[in-house]
This record gives sequence, structure tokens and C-alpha cells, in this order.
Amino acid sequence: MRPISADRLAPRPLLKTLLPVAMAAFLTACGGGSGTSVVSSTETGASTVTDASTSPATDNTPLAADQPLVDTAVYSGQATGQVTPDQAKEEVAVTHHEMTLNGQKLRYTVTAGHLTTVDNKLSTSRASMFYVAFTKDGEAPGTRPVTFLYNGGPGSAASWLMLGAFSPKRINTDTYPNALPPAPFTLEDNPDTLLDKSDLVYINPVGTGYSAAIAPLTNKEFWNTDADADSIRDFIQRYLSINRRWNSPKYLMGESYGGPRTAVTSWRLQTAGIPLNGVTLVSPILNFTERGNLLGAMPTMAMAAWYYKRNDARFHDLSATDMAQAARDFSTNVLTPFAATGAYPLDGDNTILPLLTQFNLADPAYETKYLDILKQTQAYTGPGFGVDATWSALYTSPLNKAFKDSIDSAVKSGQTTIADATKLYGARYAWAYGPSYFNLTLLADQERSAGLYDARTSLSTKGIAATIPGDSGSNDSSIVAVNGAYTALWRDYIGGDLKYTTNSSFVGINTDVFKAWKYTHTEPDGTVTSDDNKFDARPDLAATMSLNPYMKVMALMGYFDQVTPFHQTELDLASLPVDPALLKNITTHSYESGHMLYVDSKARTAARKDLNALYTPAAAQ
Repeated sequence: MRPISADRLAPRPLLKTLLPVAMAAFLTACGGGSGTSVVSSTETGASTVTDASTSPATDNTPLAADQPLVDTAVYSGQATGQVTPDQAKEEVAVTHHEMTLNGQKLRYTVTAGHLTTVDNKLSTSRASMFYVAFTKDGEAPGTRPVTFLYNGGPGSAASWLMLGAFSPKRINTDTYPNALPPAPFTLEDNPDTLLDKSDLVYINPVGTGYSAAIAPLTNKEFWNTDADADSIRDFIQRYLSINRRWNSPKYLMGESYGGPRTAVTSWRLQTAGIPLNGVTLVSPILNFTERGNLLGAMPTMAMAAWYYKRNDARFHDLSATDMAQAARDFSTNVLTPFAATGAYPLDGDNTILPLLTQFNLADPAYETKYLDILKQTQAYTGPGFGVDATWSALYTSPLNKAFKDSIDSAVKSGQTTIADATKLYGARYAWAYGPSYFNLTLLADQERSAGLYDARTSLSTKGIAATIPGDSGSNDSSIVAVNGAYTALWRDYIGGDLKYTTNSSFVGINTDVFKAWKYTHTEPDGTVTSDDNKFDARPDLAATMSLNPYMKVMALMGYFDQVTPFHQTELDLASLPVDPALLKNITTHSYESGHMLYVDSKARTAARKDLNALYTPAAAQ
């Protein structure tokens, strides 16, 4: 457990680096009680099935009858996708289940279907949003905690969190980080479920799952930061109203881009009069201006090198916890002071193709200092980082063919040599691009690339494999290791056990959303950003904490996640612009896992135990 304290607020520069397109693409890659009653909605006029609590049942009482649903509406994930107002029905399938948890029988109800979000000002319908709610039977829903969960992307459905983390069922991924064998896969009772602490409502943002805009709106109108957060807020308001959950302790949990979505949504809920009890950030990216920052990424690189025993031998026998702390200390005590001088490459032309550009530095001893820093860093990261590794990635990557062609032309004309170019470009770009290329260079001598989402996984780079596009993370080694199971068991579970039937296609990661996404955002102080390289969700989280000093924040991260490095999140949270006294409300936990930390069974179990601290105070109230 790593509580945030004021003494960790060390100043650090904002690295204005140009990240390779390939790295940016990988930032993509998831209620009520039991029983049912049909009511006439006072907010939309639709006939709606709500979740309603029943009296406690004995172990021998038969489960209530299920209510299947055949949904004939067609939900499209395309940018122009929409459903008509007549198709946007608040209908749900309701099923009843039981499991044994900690030696006790736990009965629960699952509600799968749609709710309609409404424009707060115009009172017009905006989106038909698909959700799956797990509610514990025999509880008073009005005061029982409720958690709203979603994945990130942008463009990811909630299936990842729902089938992998803390719902009553989970996909068996015990072989991970080795790839799961092919079908048949196993969906089993989850001893790490959070349902004993809170009801769980999984939300699929517009364009994911079976959620769609309501005409005349189209899906694309929701594919920006603020419209997305507004839709999540509006869904939560609708759910609270229709299920009489306004007085329940309320929590959010978001993964990856779900982290900044949580920060922005928390502020929108706060200003709508819905203060939260707590939020959980799973592998979040909060400050997009720091993507690829060596100060935050280096500890993850060190953990990957430690895993493969590719860093200095003195680290090989350390525990994961001790290795991570050693890397943090080096970043804080060596890299951060050097970066604070501003004397590192890319002070001038930040493009990747300047030919024969020389360092223009006032300090003639700079090159010696800089190369020594890179060498010291290499002791932690191994040969996958540094001058030679960066040059190799720049010169040999199919993604940088234009760069290679320009160098070859310069060599042919006698303007430079490969040796000089290696020194020049390898050194110039090691600091800025080394973290982005590390997954390619770490195992390059084995002709394999390490997973960006989990460096413990890898794929061959031989033949056509080297040019297969990342496809917003869908083709990353850690994703393909489990993706088949998630696709198959989602369709089997939703249409089988949960009895929600639809002919609409389901896509776990909608790359159309990711490619079209706009980071248009108005911060609490009125600052407007529209560029993903400038998007920063920390002010929203800080503003929410400032107005709601009771809200707890917990971050759960994987040591081997190169997309959202654990130490960068620690730095981002430590630098929140809040009263330092509020930092005690923030706790971070890191595990021997990757981006989807819950896919690793040991990490999931450890995270579940850590979450007790977030929920116990509210449950006790």
C-alpha cells in the first residue's frame, strides 16, 4: 500500500515529446435488488422494468423465475449509428443466481438491458445505453453501496472488467501470462467478487456493447471527452432514479481511459449534486502531456528487464516490490534532477526526421553527462534502452521507413556515416523515444516484441508479424492471449445465463471510436483543451476532492504495464493541485501484473483485498 503524502510533491518538468503514432494507438485497449416490478417512468414516459429488493430468502427457497428478453432493435457501433426513439425501450432481462462466497450462500439478481439518458436542459432523449447490473438479494437497496464500472479505450466495452475482475463470474485465466488454450473456455464463480460489498453496474458507453445514440443524434456526437462524461453522468442519474438508489453510497471504477473518464465524470456528478463516496482508477492515464515521460516510464521498463533478468545482475534476486522501489528511487534521485536542468535533447526541432541536426547546447560537457545518465539507466533497464537500442528501433522499424530512407540517402551522398548517425540520433532520441520503443527493443535479440499492456507476454517479429498494425491494442500480445475467451464467453453468458438475446454484433474494442475520438474538454476553471497531447484530467479530480473532502481515491496498477506506467500514475496523483491535507485520501497499489491486472489471478485476489479499505467505511455507515 502506498498512501500519497505531501513530501512526494517533487517538482518535475513537463516533457514535450512527440510520441510515435504506434504508441499513441495502444492507449486504447470493460443493480438494484432482486425481483422485478413494472412501473411507468415519470422521467421519460417509458414502461420500464426496475430492480427491486425482496425479503431475504432461506437457502432452500427456490430462486425467483427469470424474465428473458429478446431485443429486436439493431445497435450499430459505427459513427453514424443510432436507434429511433421508438426502438429506445427501457427493457431488461432479469435472471436469478446463487454462489458460495467465503463459505456462505450468496444470492443475486442480474439485470441486463437499456436505460435512456435524457438531456438535463431540454428533457429530450439522447442515448440508449446498455448495462448489466449485479445486485445482492435480501438487501435494502436504498442504502446499499452501488458501484458503476466501465472500461476505457476510448471505444472499449465493459466486458473486460465484467468478465475478468470483480463480478460474481469470471473467465478462468489461471494460465496467464501464458496465452489461454483455444476453446472451450471456462466461466466460473469468482471468489474475488465485490458483490458482498457493493452492487455492481457495468456501463457500456455509446458506440460500445449495445449502446447507441437516439436519432436525430448519432454515435459520433458522443465520441469526445465531455459528451462521453455527460452521458455517464446522465446514465447514473437515470439508474438512481428508476431504482430508488439516490441514498446509496456511490462509487465509480474505471480502467485505462476509464481513469480520466472517472475524473471528469466525478466532477460532473459533484456539480449535479451527486457526491461520491469513492473512486477506483484501474491502470489509469490521467495526464496525457506526460505520455512517454522517462521519469514515469523508467520503473516499468526496469520491472520488465527484471522479469527477463536483462538488467544488472545485482537486481535479479530482488523481490518485485524491492525492484520497483529501487527503480523509483533512481528516477527520483538521478533522472528527475537531470531533467530539471532542461538539458536533454529535443529542446529544438522535435520532429523525427531532421537530418544531421547537431546538439546546440551551451554546456560543452553536456554530452558526457547525458551519455553517463543513459548508461546508469541501462543498469536498471538492460540493453533495451540507450543509444544503440534507440537507433536500432528508429532505423529498422517498418513504421519509420521515411527516416531510414533519409539516412541511407545521406550516407550514399557522403554527408554522414551509419556510425555517426547512430551516435547522433541514438543519443538525441533515447530519452524521448526510448520508453515508446522499449517493447520492441527489450527482446529484439530473440526476434520478439514484448507486450505493451503486459511486458511478460511477447510475440514473434519474424516475417509479416513485424508489420501487423496494433489496431488500437487489439493485436498486442497480452490482448490476444485472452481476447478469444472474452469474445466467446461474453456472447455465451449474455445470451445464455443472463437470457438477453440480440442479433446485434458485439465488439469488445471498437477501433472506430478510438480513431474518431476528440479530447474536447473544459476544465473546472474554464480552461478548454481539444488536443489529446494537452488533455489532463487531474484538475477535474482535484476539484471534486476539494469540494468533497470525504471522497476516497484508490489506484490499482500493474508493474509490467507500459501503456499506463504505475510510477507515472503515482507522480500524477502526487501532483494533484489540492490542499496537501487531502492527499491522505489517495492510496495506490501496484501488483505483479499488466494493464488488465485482474487477468492475473494472484493480482486480482490481492486487489480485491485492498479494495476492502475503500468500501468498509461506507458499508459501516
